[in-house]
Amino acid sequence: MRLIRRRRKAAHSSDVLEQISILLAGLRASSSPENTIESSVGLLGRLVPADAVLLLRYPPAGKTAAVLSAGGIWSALSAESFEYEGSQDSNDVAVHLHGAPLPEALKRRTPLLRLWNTPLRARGRILGSLWLGRASEPAVDFSEKECRIASMIADVYAAGLLQCEDDEKLARQQSQILAMRSVERAITSSMDLNVTLNVYLDHVTDQLGADAASVLLPDSQNRDMTVAAGRGFRKNNRPQSRIRTDHSLASRAHLERKFVSLEGSKPGDPVLGNQPLMRDEDFIAYFAVPLVTHGKVMGVLEVFRRSPGRTDSEWMELLETLALQGAIAIDNTQSFQNLQRTHSELERTCDSSIEGWSRAVDLRAREAEGHSQRVSELSVRTAERMGIPPDEILPLRRGALLHDIGKIGIPDRILWKPEALSDEEWTLMRQHPKMAEQLLSPIEFLRSALDIPKFHHERWDGHGYPYGLSGNDIPLSARIFSVIDVWDSMQAKRPFRGPRSASDSIQYLHESAGRQFDPAVVSSFLQILNEPET
Repeated sequence: MRLIRRRRKAAHSSDVLEQISILLAGLRASSSPENTIESSVGLLGRLVPADAVLLLRYPPAGKTAAVLSAGGIWSALSAESFEYEGSQDSNDVAVHLHGAPLPEALKRRTPLLRLWNTPLRARGRILGSLWLGRASEPAVDFSEKECRIASMIADVYAAGLLQCEDDEKLARQQSQILAMRSVERAITSSMDLNVTLNVYLDHVTDQLGADAASVLLPDSQNRDMTVAAGRGFRKNNRPQSRIRTDHSLASRAHLERKFVSLEGSKPGDPVLGNQPLMRDEDFIAYFAVPLVTHGKVMGVLEVFRRSPGRTDSEWMELLETLALQGAIAIDNTQSFQNLQRTHSELERTCDSSIEGWSRAVDLRAREAEGHSQRVSELSVRTAERMGIPPDEILPLRRGALLHDIGKIGIPDRILWKPEALSDEEWTLMRQHPKMAEQLLSPIEFLRSALDIPKFHHERWDGHGYPYGLSGNDIPLSARIFSVIDVWDSMQAKRPFRGPRSASDSIQYLHESAGRQFDPAVVSSFLQILNEPET
């Protein structure tokens, strides 16, 4: 009999080890350790006879234990959760629920006579607890051997739960990296602050598990803050708000450059204070963090919750990272807008200067009043009709205004001579396109406008000056301008002749198409002349 008992004991021990080895192998191979643990509770019941089995998991934050698995007379508890007391970081084995060895809800459901529990502990943390109960008569305590077996399985469960946490953390980190990349793409791809902030807040609410969020921007005097974008507000009253910086929690985050939070247990909790937005929207938690970059507060990020959630160190680090990204997004957009504004102001100043130069050249060359302005406007209209890209229109307009800038280098005795010029004088006069190039080419922003001042006296048949270009070798902008320049000159009074009629001028353009002018340009320009004035 002793031999039989020893053999049975050895066989049982071997079976226990084999079953635990199978459980460990299943956890290693499983893509969902939590499901493997849940399905293995039956194994525990076979190795340690019990009428009730309960496996609880404690979350990383909060005081609610979720039922991971339940068996026997507790099987109906699989969807429940219980409040508990005690710290997960404690090494104390006796982590109690409701301060007692057993949840009151379980006590009311069954007359268990014997109970045993142990924490699921790994890496110095308590991740959950295992409960066993017996209700049969006579009451039999759990033996030392049964407790050892249950503790071994509890250690396996703890390792599995730790693997679950690691997998979940890795998944969160991957999701956060993807979210950060999306925000970065939004920052770099759009210089529209509204678009950028809307994309940004989508990721903020998703990654932080928030119900609502908003970004507040201060005015130039830091007196008021305006909600630039909002997400998740039921009454849609947040995006239109304007807030005094001395009357809000956000102002503390902004003015004191520090994190501000307000957390209650339920809507209307007195700890939330007199905060109308919290009350109206049923929020129970509020977080505000300043958006700081390069030592400057760009705004404030507000995050709201209507139910409890994570606020551990990992969550706080994520909030700070998102806040930095928000600050960079606002700084980049505002810097770009300031640069655009400065660039526009500079362009307006330059264009005003160009127009002044063109009027000065018209006066010196004794052109008809407004000549440069008229030919530039007609050149732009003709170019647009002929399909010249929009980015080439501005250089064309500038070139048209400055077409005769080279005449600054022509002596007055030639420029103002009332009678016909001599051959020698014509030779010098025909150098003004090259003089224009010498004047304008050192100015970088006017280099793109050189085609008209440099080539507007070239002819379609190659008999123009100063380079003798022909056909399509002449830049299109110069071909366009040459037609309009001649047209406007024929309409003006000269010292040696009066103005020509419109019909005579049109006849001249028709006759000169294919010789002096590009026929396609003449055709397009005449169509513009036939259009009714608007």
